[in-house]
Amino acid sequence: RGGGGVNPKSIKRFASISGIEALYPTLDEFFVYDLLDDDEKSLHIAKGHFEKPQTQLFETLKEAIDLHHILHFTYSLKPRVAKPYKLVHIQGIWYLLASESRKLKHFALSKIKNLIDTKEAFAPSQKVTTLLKSSLNSTAYLTTTPKTAKILLTTPKARIHFLRKNLGANFSIIKDSYQNLTLQMQYAFDDEVINFVKSWLPHAQIISPTPLQEKLQKMLLEYIKATNADATSE
Repeated sequence: RGGGGVNPKSIKRFASISGIEALYPTLDEFFVYDLLDDDEKSLHIAKGHFEKPQTQLFETLKEAIDLHHILHFTYSLKPRVAKPYKLVHIQGIWYLLASESRKLKHFALSKIKNLIDTKEAFAPSQKVTTLLKSSLNSTAYLTTTPKTAKILLTTPKARIHFLRKNLGANFSIIKDSYQNLTLQMQYAFDDEVINFVKSWLPHAQIISPTPLQEKLQKMLLEYIKATNADATSE
Protein backbone atom coordinates (compact mmCIF):
# COMPACT_ATOMS: atom_id res chain seq x y z
CA ARG A 1 0.00 0.00 0.00
CA GLY A 2 3.01 2.33 -0.30
CA GLY A 3 3.55 2.54 3.46
CA GLY A 4 7.12 3.74 3.06
CA GLY A 5 8.26 2.06 6.26
CA VAL A 6 5.29 3.25 8.31
CA ASN A 7 4.71 1.12 11.39
CA PRO A 8 0.96 1.06 12.20
CA LYS A 9 1.64 -0.19 15.73
CA SER A 10 3.90 2.79 16.43
CA ILE A 11 1.30 5.19 15.05
CA LYS A 12 -1.40 3.60 17.19
CA ARG A 13 0.83 3.89 20.26
CA PHE A 14 1.57 7.55 19.46
CA ALA A 15 -2.15 8.25 19.04
CA SER A 16 -2.88 6.61 22.38
CA ILE A 17 -0.14 8.51 24.23
CA SER A 18 -1.06 11.85 22.66
CA GLY A 19 -4.77 11.40 23.40
CA ILE A 20 -6.09 11.40 19.82
CA GLU A 21 -6.85 7.69 19.42
CA ALA A 22 -10.56 8.26 20.11
CA LEU A 23 -10.69 10.60 17.10
CA TYR A 24 -10.73 7.61 14.75
CA PRO A 25 -13.13 4.65 14.56
CA THR A 26 -10.17 2.26 14.24
CA LEU A 27 -6.42 2.45 13.78
CA ASP A 28 -5.74 -0.93 12.22
CA GLU A 29 -3.09 -1.39 9.52
CA PHE A 30 -5.38 -0.73 6.54
CA PHE A 31 -6.94 2.37 8.07
CA VAL A 32 -3.50 3.85 8.87
CA TYR A 33 -2.30 3.33 5.31
CA ASP A 34 -5.45 4.97 3.93
CA LEU A 35 -5.04 7.85 6.36
CA LEU A 36 -1.48 8.50 5.16
CA ASP A 37 -2.16 7.94 1.46
CA ASP A 38 -1.57 11.20 -0.43
CA ASP A 39 -4.26 10.24 -2.91
CA GLU A 40 -6.87 9.48 -0.22
CA LYS A 41 -9.53 12.23 -0.36
CA SER A 42 -12.26 10.72 1.81
CA LEU A 43 -10.81 11.88 5.15
CA HIS A 44 -10.53 15.46 6.32
CA ILE A 45 -9.58 16.34 9.89
CA ALA A 46 -10.86 19.63 11.27
CA LYS A 47 -8.21 20.94 13.63
CA GLY A 48 -9.32 21.98 17.11
CA HIS A 49 -7.62 24.26 19.61
CA PHE A 50 -4.32 22.97 20.94
CA GLU A 51 -1.72 25.05 22.69
CA LYS A 52 1.72 24.57 21.10
CA PRO A 53 4.56 24.97 23.62
CA GLN A 54 7.85 26.65 22.78
CA THR A 55 10.35 24.07 21.56
CA GLN A 56 13.24 25.20 23.76
CA LEU A 57 11.07 25.39 26.86
CA PHE A 58 9.64 21.93 26.18
CA GLU A 59 13.07 20.40 25.60
CA THR A 60 14.56 22.01 28.72
CA LEU A 61 11.69 20.71 30.85
CA LYS A 62 11.91 17.23 29.32
CA GLU A 63 15.65 17.04 29.99
CA ALA A 64 15.20 18.26 33.59
CA ILE A 65 12.54 15.58 34.14
CA ASP A 66 14.74 12.84 32.68
CA LEU A 67 17.76 13.87 34.74
CA HIS A 68 15.81 14.86 37.90
CA HIS A 69 17.10 18.43 37.96
CA ILE A 70 15.66 21.12 40.22
CA LEU A 71 14.13 24.04 38.30
CA HIS A 72 13.87 27.75 39.04
CA PHE A 73 11.26 29.83 37.20
CA THR A 74 8.71 32.60 37.58
CA TYR A 75 5.02 31.71 37.64
CA SER A 76 2.12 34.08 38.37
CA LEU A 77 4.74 36.74 39.19
CA LYS A 78 6.24 34.53 41.94
CA PRO A 79 9.67 32.87 41.98
CA ARG A 80 9.38 29.08 42.11
CA VAL A 81 11.71 26.26 43.06
CA ALA A 82 10.28 22.99 41.75
CA LYS A 83 11.15 19.34 41.27
CA PRO A 84 9.76 18.26 37.87
CA TYR A 85 8.11 14.87 37.29
CA LYS A 86 6.01 14.88 34.13
CA LEU A 87 4.64 16.84 31.18
CA VAL A 88 0.91 16.29 30.63
CA HIS A 89 -1.60 17.47 28.04
CA ILE A 90 -5.10 18.30 29.33
CA GLN A 91 -7.93 19.79 27.24
CA GLY A 92 -5.54 21.32 24.71
CA ILE A 93 -3.14 22.75 27.32
CA TRP A 94 0.34 21.51 28.28
CA TYR A 95 1.25 21.39 31.98
CA LEU A 96 4.35 20.65 34.00
CA LEU A 97 3.71 18.46 37.04
CA ALA A 98 6.24 19.31 39.71
CA SER A 99 6.53 19.31 43.47
CA GLU A 100 6.94 22.62 45.24
CA SER A 101 7.30 22.76 49.01
CA ARG A 102 6.62 18.99 49.08
CA LYS A 103 3.26 19.44 47.31
CA LEU A 104 2.49 18.19 43.79
CA LYS A 105 1.34 21.09 41.60
CA HIS A 106 0.63 21.80 37.94
CA PHE A 107 2.06 24.71 35.98
CA ALA A 108 0.76 25.76 32.54
CA LEU A 109 3.76 25.89 30.21
CA SER A 110 2.53 29.13 28.64
CA LYS A 111 2.84 30.86 32.03
CA ILE A 112 6.34 29.63 32.92
CA LYS A 113 8.85 32.47 32.61
CA ASN A 114 12.62 32.85 33.19
CA LEU A 115 13.17 29.09 33.33
CA ILE A 116 16.53 27.94 34.71
CA ASP A 117 17.72 24.35 34.93
CA THR A 118 19.94 24.44 38.02
CA LYS A 119 21.57 21.09 37.09
CA GLU A 120 21.16 20.22 40.77
CA ALA A 121 19.84 16.68 41.06
CA PHE A 122 17.07 15.56 43.42
CA ALA A 123 15.87 12.13 44.49
CA PRO A 124 12.35 11.51 43.06
CA SER A 125 9.65 10.77 45.61
CA GLN A 126 8.45 7.18 45.33
CA LYS A 127 5.01 8.30 46.51
CA VAL A 128 4.72 10.84 43.68
CA THR A 129 6.10 8.42 41.10
CA THR A 130 3.55 5.78 42.10
CA LEU A 131 0.76 8.36 42.02
CA LEU A 132 1.65 9.41 38.47
CA LYS A 133 1.61 5.81 37.25
CA SER A 134 -1.73 4.94 38.85
CA SER A 135 -3.88 5.89 35.83
CA LEU A 136 -3.53 6.82 32.17
CA ASN A 137 -7.13 7.82 31.50
CA SER A 138 -7.91 10.48 34.08
CA THR A 139 -6.12 13.41 35.69
CA ALA A 140 -8.00 12.88 38.96
CA TYR A 141 -5.22 10.47 39.94
CA LEU A 142 -2.81 13.41 40.19
CA THR A 143 -4.08 14.14 43.66
CA THR A 144 -4.85 11.86 46.57
CA THR A 145 -8.09 13.82 47.08
CA PRO A 146 -9.72 14.27 43.63
CA LYS A 147 -12.35 17.00 43.45
CA THR A 148 -15.80 16.80 41.89
CA ALA A 149 -17.66 19.34 39.77
CA LYS A 150 -21.20 19.36 38.40
CA ILE A 151 -21.61 20.75 34.90
CA LEU A 152 -24.82 21.46 32.99
CA LEU A 153 -24.96 21.25 29.19
CA THR A 154 -27.93 23.50 28.61
CA THR A 155 -29.19 22.66 25.10
CA PRO A 156 -30.33 19.52 23.25
CA LYS A 157 -27.68 20.21 20.61
CA ALA A 158 -24.89 20.21 23.20
CA ARG A 159 -26.31 17.09 24.83
CA ILE A 160 -26.39 15.16 21.55
CA HIS A 161 -22.90 16.30 20.57
CA PHE A 162 -21.43 15.30 23.95
CA LEU A 163 -23.07 11.87 23.91
CA ARG A 164 -21.50 11.19 20.51
CA LYS A 165 -18.08 11.41 22.14
CA ASN A 166 -16.41 8.72 24.18
CA LEU A 167 -17.22 9.51 27.80
CA GLY A 168 -13.92 10.18 29.59
CA ALA A 169 -13.03 8.12 32.65
CA ASN A 170 -13.45 11.21 34.81
CA PHE A 171 -17.02 11.92 33.58
CA SER A 172 -20.33 10.41 34.60
CA ILE A 173 -23.92 11.39 33.78
CA ILE A 174 -26.02 12.47 36.76
CA LYS A 175 -29.18 13.40 34.88
CA ASP A 176 -30.32 13.17 31.27
CA SER A 177 -33.55 15.07 30.56
CA TYR A 178 -33.15 14.87 26.74
CA GLN A 179 -33.24 18.69 26.78
CA ASN A 180 -30.00 19.05 28.70
CA LEU A 181 -27.39 16.96 30.44
CA THR A 182 -26.00 17.17 33.97
CA LEU A 183 -22.48 15.80 34.28
CA GLN A 184 -20.21 14.95 37.15
CA MET A 185 -16.53 15.52 36.51
CA GLN A 186 -13.63 14.40 38.66
CA TYR A 187 -10.62 16.64 38.35
CA ALA A 188 -7.29 17.51 39.88
CA PHE A 189 -6.88 21.06 38.56
CA ASP A 190 -9.42 23.90 38.35
CA ASP A 191 -8.26 24.64 34.79
CA GLU A 192 -9.58 21.25 33.66
CA VAL A 193 -13.15 22.21 34.51
CA ILE A 194 -12.86 25.79 33.26
CA ASN A 195 -11.27 24.79 29.95
CA PHE A 196 -13.88 22.07 29.40
CA VAL A 197 -16.78 24.48 29.99
CA LYS A 198 -15.13 27.17 27.85
CA SER A 199 -14.99 24.71 24.96
CA TRP A 200 -18.80 24.28 25.23
CA LEU A 201 -19.80 27.92 25.61
CA PRO A 202 -22.44 29.27 25.42
CA HIS A 203 -24.10 25.90 26.03
CA ALA A 204 -22.54 25.01 29.41
CA GLN A 205 -22.26 26.23 32.96
CA ILE A 206 -20.69 25.06 36.20
CA ILE A 207 -23.31 24.20 38.81
CA SER A 208 -20.76 23.43 41.50
CA PRO A 209 -18.40 24.34 42.96
CA THR A 210 -19.76 27.88 42.78
CA PRO A 211 -16.33 29.59 43.01
CA LEU A 212 -15.33 27.96 39.71
CA GLN A 213 -18.38 29.39 37.94
CA GLU A 214 -17.60 32.79 39.45
CA LYS A 215 -13.98 32.50 38.31
CA LEU A 216 -15.11 31.65 34.78
CA GLN A 217 -17.57 34.55 34.72
CA LYS A 218 -14.82 36.93 35.86
CA MET A 219 -12.53 35.68 33.11
CA LEU A 220 -15.24 36.20 30.48
CA LEU A 221 -16.08 39.69 31.75
CA GLU A 222 -12.41 40.65 31.66
CA TYR A 223 -12.17 39.31 28.12
CA ILE A 224 -15.23 41.30 27.00
CA LYS A 225 -13.90 44.43 28.70
CA ALA A 226 -10.50 44.06 27.04
CA THR A 227 -11.89 43.41 23.57
CA ASN A 228 -14.32 46.32 23.89
CA ALA A 229 -11.43 48.58 24.90
CA ASP A 230 -9.42 47.45 21.86
CA ALA A 231 -12.38 48.11 19.57
CA THR A 232 -12.91 51.59 21.04
CA SER A 233 -9.25 52.54 20.59
CA GLU A 234 -9.26 51.74 16.88
